[in-house]
Amino acid sequence: MAQLSKICSFIIIVFLLSSCSQSANIKEAVKITPVNQISKGLDDSNIYSYSHLFDNSISEQEACKTAERELKQQQIEDQCGVQDIESVSVLAFFNNDKQFYNFMRERITGEIAVFDKQSNWSIDRITPNRLKCTVEAKIEVTCHARDASFAPLFAEGVTLNKSNFIEGDSLKIKVESENNLYFYLFQYSPGLTNTKGNNKNFVRLFPNQLDADNYFKKGSYKIPSNNKYDLLLTLGVDEISTNELIVALALRKEVPFKDIMTFTEFNKILSGIKLINRREAHIPYSVNKR
Repeated sequence: MAQLSKICSFIIIVFLLSSCSQSANIKEAVKITPVNQISKGLDDSNIYSYSHLFDNSISEQEACKTAERELKQQQIEDQCGVQDIESVSVLAFFNNDKQFYNFMRERITGEIAVFDKQSNWSIDRITPNRLKCTVEAKIEVTCHARDASFAPLFAEGVTLNKSNFIEGDSLKIKVESENNLYFYLFQYSPGLTNTKGNNKNFVRLFPNQLDADNYFKKGSYKIPSNNKYDLLLTLGVDEISTNELIVALALRKEVPFKDIMTFTEFNKILSGIKLINRREAHIPYSVNKR
């Protein structure tokens, strides 16, 4: 392995290598809002309603905005379906508790073309501490088509050198590209937090400052593609093992991803890329103490 330069050690060791903290709280990484009441069509004029239940801990405005978001998402799912290309459960240990985390259960398959709210939000008090916000809107949805010709076997074409690593091992990735595409590689560490505790646990491994060319033509590729750096897998001081995930993307066009992101930030960017323009691969792996 070549010696890492100062800039390399900063980028690769600090940003590209994980160090999961046992005190991390995975629930801070993503908020999952339960479905309160299934939206329904009121007639044949594409007018739908949705009711969101809430308590006094949040404002009426926040609850009603949630109702709008849920109504939009529900109609996309109802009219376009849910693309669940690959559902991956990551087993993580925090404070000696086992937690399963379902990664990216749903993919956005369409977008709202028309959202015309029919009236002001309707607030009903069910109990002294239980309220309901109902929203009605005319909705038209545009569904995203999938182009089967773009990297149809991408998920099968991305492989790791191991699935069970020992601390200090090097991570190596092999990619079989079927089409011309832009390739991105991320490491998802459910327990990784920074000093501010904001769970920035999505780390971009590739492209990086030492390996920047991510335009792949049809053929075989390896990452790292040169001897300027290594992707070394590490553990936190008090950890004996961790379970993480490699997320690989094939995109038709370049997209600016930050070096390190929260789960929410990553999904916001990903959901803005139509399914016709992207493919994904999710590969779980473990790291154990030497």
